[in-house]
Amino acid sequence: MKKSNAQGSKPDLKKVKKQFDKWRRVRRPREPIPPELWSAAVELTHRYSITRVSRYLALNFKDLKKKANASGGQQKASPSVSFVEIPWQDQAAGADGRPACVIEVQRRGGERMKLSLYGEAQAAMGHLIEKFLGETR
Repeated sequence: MKKSNAQGSKPDLKKVKKQFDKWRRVRRPREPIPPELWSAAVELTHRYSITRVSRYLALNFKDLKKKANASGGQQKASPSVSFVEIPWQDQAAGADGRPACVIEVQRRGGERMKLSLYGEAQAAMGHLIEKFLGETR
């Protein structure tokens, strides 16, 4: 079985899935997954979530997570969730004291962020949302 990152290229989900599919067609019953396939799957966890890789490759989530963590590691520990109030100089609310705008953002993993915007605070919200979602443009 070829190593998934031959010629210095990083494995991608489709290539590794084809390798797993090929192995599954020719394997003997109860044969363990070869180390090079596990390595390719672990390599994918550096770019994709363990959940996504395990589902796409039909692997046991817990087994893949153990191997990813043992390899020095995939997933960054989830940041602890806490309330952060950002002080704004202009927090003029409406006459009823409610914010001018409320935005709720949810990550694929289910974490949520709720922003209550007052006055001119709306200007910096795009940056905060990008940071929360882990996206850079």
